[in-house]
Amino acid sequence: MQFFWNYGPYVATSNNEFILHFRGRVLYDTGLFDHAPFELQMPPHDDAQSIRSARIGLDGLIYDLFRYKAEFDFANGDDLNNNVTGLVDLKDVFIELVHIPWAGHVRAGFFKEPFSLEQQTELIFTTFMERSLLDRGRPLTPPLAANTKFATNNTDLVPDRNAGIMVH
Repeated sequence: MQFFWNYGPYVATSNNEFILHFRGRVLYDTGLFDHAPFELQMPPHDDAQSIRSARIGLDGLIYDLFRYKAEFDFANGDDLNNNVTGLVDLKDVFIELVHIPWAGHVRAGFFKEPFSLEQQTELIFTTFMERSLLDRGRPLTPPLAANTKFATNNTDLVPDRNAGIMVH
């Protein structure tokens, strides 16, 4: 077994038949407001802080034939409707056959639908702190999402993650 670092810790066999990459990130937001020199007519904002994303996961390759990924978010940053705490949010959990003749790749599991460039771009690589209003992750059916433990993050115009099979 080999251990090395390349954008995170990797574990691999000597012939690279099995590769395991551990991944994770924390996005932390804070806002500080100073109202002393101004006479504001509206209620002042308080200082605030929150964890936008706290993800942990792994991905890798098996025999240069299967690619896999499992990533979970512990911050509940996408749940704009319920503000439920204590739930683990699935981000990407899939297995993919790679380099298939005439088909390319076949992916099965829970993953992002390839719809918009903004949706496919990782949050740490976006230009602005928030995504556009069309791609914010507002649940499609708020009454249904309020009655379930797992809220869907699909929007009216841009789908997010769903379970399925994709050939690409």
